[in-house]
Amino acid sequence: MERSAPTVGVTLLCRGTLAAKQGDRKTALRMIERLNEMFRVGYAQQSNVGFIYFALGETDRYFEYMRQAAQAHTLQMLRIRFSPLLASARKDTRLLELLASYTRPSQPPK
Repeated sequence: MERSAPTVGVTLLCRGTLAAKQGDRKTALRMIERLNEMFRVGYAQQSNVGFIYFALGETDRYFEYMRQAAQAHTLQMLRIRFSPLLASARKDTRLLELLASYTRPSQPPK
């Protein structure tokens, strides 16, 4: 992905998440910075930044960015509800609050 689409949001998301999981905080934060730059010009979703923060172990920041994504109607519900990487986030009570605040119809995860 990095060779064919090095500046696409999903590439930065994957690279940032992988770096975070490998303990490379510097690279993960650099990917967050690049995604935030893309967001400012309309080319990235804030939820991608939240997913990297979650991989870094920063759950509060994760939910902060998920709330922003919900307000922008860009919340990635399939990833939130089914990704094994986010399993522990689904146990957090803030997820139910997030789902309740989201204006699209949804069901709480099982």
